[in-house]
Amino acid sequence: MFAEHIKAVQTHDLASLERTITLGPQLVLILPNGTQTSTRKAYVDFHKEFFASKTWTIQFETISRTIGSDFALLTTKSLYQDVADGKPYRSRSWVTFTFQKELGQWRLIHDQNTRLPPDPQ
Repeated sequence: MFAEHIKAVQTHDLASLERTITLGPQLVLILPNGTQTSTRKAYVDFHKEFFASKTWTIQFETISRTIGSDFALLTTKSLYQDVADGKPYRSRSWVTFTFQKELGQWRLIHDQNTRLPPDPQ
C-alpha cells in the first residue's frame, strides 16, 4: 500500500489515492507552512486541488520504514518541482506517512510534510 499511495500522489490520481487512505473520518495532514487538517474529507479536498495542477512533479526517497502488526511509519525525503512565475521552483521536504491496518489493508492516517532549507546556490 505504501508504493500505491506514493504512486497515486506522483500521478495526480485522486481515485487511487482515496483507496490508500483511512475509511474513517479522521486523517491528519500537516503541510510545510504549518497548516493542519484533521479529516479524511479535508485531505481529499486538498489533494483534489493539488492534483488539478499538472505542472508539478514529486519524487520520494525512502529513508526509513518501521512496520508493526497494525501500524507502519514511512519516512521519506521528497523533491517537489514546479514552475512559478515562469521560473523553475524546487522544494525538498521530510515527509512522514503513518499507516494503520484497516480491514486487513494498510491505510494512511497521518501525513506530515516538513520543508527543508533551500539548497545552497
